[in-house]
Amino acid sequence: MKRIFIFLSIGALLLVQCKQPEKNLVEKSSKTVQITGNILHRDLYPNTKELRLKIPDMTGNWGRDMSFIVSPIQEDSTFYFTFELAQPQDVILETYIDFLYLRPGDSLHITLDFKGLTTVQLSGGDIVDLNRDFYRYFDETFYRSVIQNVYHISTDCMNNCSNEEIIRLLNEKRDNFRTKRDDFLQKYQVGEEVRFITEARMELDYYRALIDVMLSRKSLNLDHITPEVLLEELNSKAVKYFSAGLYSTSHFRFISDGYFQVVNRIKPFDSIASFGEWAKEMAYNDTIKNMMVVTQASVALAEINLETFEVLYAQMDSGYNYLRDRLMLVYQKTVEKLNHPEVESGGIIGNPKDFQTLIANDPNNLIAEIASKHSDKVTVINMYAPWCAPCHKVLDQYPAFANDYMGKDVDFVFIGCGIGKKCQVMLSERGLAKYPHYQITDEQMKVMVKSFGLMGMPFGVLINKKGIIIDSGSHLRPSPELRNKVNRLLEHDKLL
Repeated sequence: MKRIFIFLSIGALLLVQCKQPEKNLVEKSSKTVQITGNILHRDLYPNTKELRLKIPDMTGNWGRDMSFIVSPIQEDSTFYFTFELAQPQDVILETYIDFLYLRPGDSLHITLDFKGLTTVQLSGGDIVDLNRDFYRYFDETFYRSVIQNVYHISTDCMNNCSNEEIIRLLNEKRDNFRTKRDDFLQKYQVGEEVRFITEARMELDYYRALIDVMLSRKSLNLDHITPEVLLEELNSKAVKYFSAGLYSTSHFRFISDGYFQVVNRIKPFDSIASFGEWAKEMAYNDTIKNMMVVTQASVALAEINLETFEVLYAQMDSGYNYLRDRLMLVYQKTVEKLNHPEVESGGIIGNPKDFQTLIANDPNNLIAEIASKHSDKVTVINMYAPWCAPCHKVLDQYPAFANDYMGKDVDFVFIGCGIGKKCQVMLSERGLAKYPHYQITDEQMKVMVKSFGLMGMPFGVLINKKGIIIDSGSHLRPSPELRNKVNRLLEHDKLL
C-alpha cells in the first residue's frame, strides 16, 4: 500500500479527557473490542457502502491473508465493528487510518468526514490519548507506517553501490529517525507503550531492511553481509525488543521476513515435526523461538493447512499465553470459515444460486462469471502474468496436476494478466491451451483487488461444486496440499 500515513485530527484528539492509569499491557485471555463510528458529509461519496478494518496475521502480513472485518455503512451514516483481541496490536481502518493501536477490551468511537478525508476524530477513554501520542510521533518524526519501506534503497544503488555504501545510507536514515524521535520524547511526556513501540518499530524495520539487502545482493552474487555476522548483530541489539510483551506488526514481520530468513540460511530446518527443536537451537531466547513457531503456524492457518498448524501449535512453550491466545483466535476464525464457507463467499461473489443476477449488477465480477459456467464442478482457478517469474514455475506444474483429474468433476481455469498474446503463448507452450482461459480487463482487476485484497501473483481461487469459494491466495498452486483440498471437495464440498 504505497501511500502516506493518513493522520488523525490532532485538534479532536486533544479535546479528550486526561489520561487514565494505564491498563495491564499483557492480557491472559481475549477480550472484545468495539468500534462505533459515524460519517459526516456522506452524500459526497454515496457509492461507498462499507468500511474495512484490517487486522494483520501473526506473520505481520498486510496482504490478503490478514483478517478483514467489514462493516456496512447504515442509512444514518453509522458503522460498527466488534472483534476479539488477545493482546495489544496495531490495525488499519482502510483507507482512513494507517495506524490505530488497540488493546483487549477497548471501546472506541470514530468520526470520519468525507469532506476532508484526512480529518478523523476519536473518542472513548485513554485509548484515544495513546493514539494521540502515536499520531504525534508519526507526524513530527516523519516515520511512516510499517506497510511502507522507510529504509528503501533504490534498485540502481542495490545493484551498483558497494556493500559499505548501502549500509552507510541505511545508517544515515536510521540516525535521522533516531534524532527526530529523541526530539519528540523531549517535547512530550509519553507512556512506556509509545516509547517501546516507536523504538522497536524503528530498529526492527531497519534490521529487516538490512536483511533484505543481504538476501538481494547474495542472489545477485554481489558483496554482502554474511548471515553469521548479521545474526551476531541481531542477537546483540535487536532481541531486546522481544522482552516486554508489547508487539506491533514490525515485530512479527521482523521474525518472519528477517530473523527466520537469516537463521534458515545458516542451518535450514528440515521438518515441520521438529521445527520447534530447530527454532530452540537457532533462536537467541525462548521468546524468539516461540515467535518463530507462531509465524509458521500463522502461515499454515492462512493456507488452511490445519494439520501443519496442529503440529506447530503443540511445539509452543507454556507461559506464552499472549501468543497462544492470539493464534487460537485466528484458528477459531479459520475453522468457522471452513464450516460456513458460504458466508465469506457471499461477500465476494454474492448468492451462488443467482450468478446471473450478480453478473448483471456487476459485469466485471469475473469470478462470479467463471463460477456460473462451471457449476457442479470443483473449480481450480489460476491467475498469472508473463512478467511474473513464479507464475511460469507454477504453470509448469499444472499439466501433470490437471491430468490426474481427467474425467473427474474438476475444472481448471486460467486468468491471464498481460497485453497481447503472451498469456496464450504461455499456456500453449505447456499444453494448457485446451483449458478455459480469460484475459482479465482493468475493471475486472479492480473487482479482484477489492474482493480478495489481491497483492500479487500467482494467485489461486478454489470453488466447490455448489459455487462457494473455499480458499484463495498465492499458496493455491499444484502441491500435495492443493490435491488434498480438491479431493476433500469432491467428497464433502468443504474442507472439514
